Amino acid sequence: MGGHPAASYMILCCSIGAVLPGKRTIPDQIAENKKPYYDALEAADEALRNGQMDLTALEQMLSALLATQLYAVHSDATRGGVSPVVMPPEPSK
Repeated sequence: MGGHPAASYMILCCSIGAVLPGKRTIPDQIAENKKPYYDALEAADEALRNGQMDLTALEQMLSALLATQLYAVHSDATRGGVSPVVMPPEPSK
């Protein structure tokens, strides 16, 4: 199966139509500790070898990383009194 965390992050941002705020993005967090990401990919590969499509471990891991990223944004914003802003992409012309 394989994959790249930056590509997954880009797909997530494109699907919601915005760049997610945060200093420690999902790709940054994966770069800091690759083992959970590789374990989740391996679980998906194992399921595929058994004739199943199961991305549960990968979804759970990415969900936890997203929660960490957004929680940090919220914490920074509430300490500094600034609301986090998610900027939608510029419309195509």
